[in-house]
Amino acid sequence: MPNSLRIVRVLTEDAVGTQTWDGRLAQCTTMPTDTYDAVTDAARALLGRMAAAVDWPRLLQEASMRHDTLHPDKKQDKDRPAIAEGVCGECLHHALISDERSTHQWEITPDADINAHASVDWAAVIALGVRHRTGTAHPVYCQWCGSTPTEHRKVVQGPGVTICTDCTSLVRAVADGDEDTDGDEPPSRPGMAALIHPAS
Repeated sequence: MPNSLRIVRVLTEDAVGTQTWDGRLAQCTTMPTDTYDAVTDAARALLGRMAAAVDWPRLLQEASMRHDTLHPDKKQDKDRPAIAEGVCGECLHHALISDERSTHQWEITPDADINAHASVDWAAVIALGVRHRTGTAHPVYCQWCGSTPTEHRKVVQGPGVTICTDCTSLVRAVADGDEDTDGDEPPSRPGMAALIHPAS
């Protein structure tokens, strides 16, 4: 499997959890397919940003230096030979994760802390931070249903909240005790549930 696909798959699963995909129908059966596709596209965008930020010559240099320092006799990885001489997958991994600003002293610290951020739920953290984004060309979206502005729907931004006119109307109807909400189902976003049924 290509590395890009492996990374996108891991990032997507981190964001939305394990979902069920029907290959015959080419759709997700446990969440809206367009939402799943959007998250996958976002993971690809994140990968692209990361790949563009990597100083690849330095990464190869650091991996080669670590390899020569720690196991110069290791000629290949267990499943395939390294095309770049003097570099193995283990050393590339450690060189990529290393955050030393100067040349990493591999003989002193042979391993980068590859698990330093393993417990960080990046998707949840990013979701919390998205509402505070400024100076971006990305469209504003409703935090409750995820919709973006259209000709017939506005999305209003306020202090710490972004909500569309559809959700505002639904909340107003529920608050007024109007049981008839024109057949609209409350969006399945946690924010909407808390708004309609606040904790007592």
